[in-house]
Amino acid sequence: MTSMYIAITIGDPLGIGPEIALKAWDQLSPITRESVFIYGDSTILKEASALTGITIPEKQIVFTSNLKLSHRKLSKHDAATIALAALDRAMNDAKQKKIDGIVTAPVNKKRIQLVVPHFTGHTQYLAAKIHCKTPIIRVTPEVLPGGAVMFFAPWEQTPSARPLRVALATTHVPLSAVSQSLTKEKLTATIRTVASALKNSFHIASPKIALLGLNPHAGESGELGREELDIIIPARNAMLREDIFCEGPFSADAFFARKMEEKYDAVIAMYHDQGLIPMKSRYPENAVNITLGLPFIRTSPGHGTAEDIAWKGIVSPHAMLAAIKMAIDVEQFADK
Repeated sequence: MTSMYIAITIGDPLGIGPEIALKAWDQLSPITRESVFIYGDSTILKEASALTGITIPEKQIVFTSNLKLSHRKLSKHDAATIALAALDRAMNDAKQKKIDGIVTAPVNKKRIQLVVPHFTGHTQYLAAKIHCKTPIIRVTPEVLPGGAVMFFAPWEQTPSARPLRVALATTHVPLSAVSQSLTKEKLTATIRTVASALKNSFHIASPKIALLGLNPHAGESGELGREELDIIIPARNAMLREDIFCEGPFSADAFFARKMEEKYDAVIAMYHDQGLIPMKSRYPENAVNITLGLPFIRTSPGHGTAEDIAWKGIVSPHAMLAAIKMAIDVEQFADK
């Protein structure tokens, strides 16, 4: 395995990002810590260090701003500036191949929009900056029976240990706009990207992909909507002609109720909450977002800024730790 380097961005300094970044880094093995760097504001990191009692060596920190303000005195604009400075520096380092992956702590979209008006999330922001057309969020808690977290190791996989993986055909769009955002071309691009990642990053030779329907009961043959007939089934058939195995569309409620996801290597949901409600309901502390289709690895914990518990010293770093390990594992699999 070649050397690799991972950046952790601290996210919104008014949230839990700085604290979980330090706590997660501290729980890595000494060898792994050497290749993981924290990107963030110098004053905020000093405060997070004092709160957690964790000291990060300066050689493992990339100071991306220095507003010289306590988190208590930050304006919303200040917080957005700090978050973006860390993200932009990490992204530029990844583009220049100084690092191999980025793990992003959560940000507050409304605050970021004070600086970047059309910001809708890390995925779209990174894709626009590097001119990537089809980034795909995949939320992946790698879970073994009994609830223990597994960071995907395909050579250890058994059918009973198949983790839940959910990809989104559409991401941060209003529910009223999902239907018009969903096209055969976008869905086939999503399926191809997911299939490629399963093969190339995770070494699943013949991945099995399930497609959920958009409408109740998967449209009931057009009685409850035509998206299944006009978009999803044609996309499925096109993929089958390309020897990409996918089935569906399935009625989403029955699919998860019957645990049908255990038969597939990935499930593609048609909109955000359709896929993430079952994911986060089952795995509230170890869901990990992975953005596919970028030229570098990007993961993040599957939760938000949690400002109600920020800066109180009580947050758990489990999801952030899972995101770091997932970034490392994905990069290692890609090298094999």
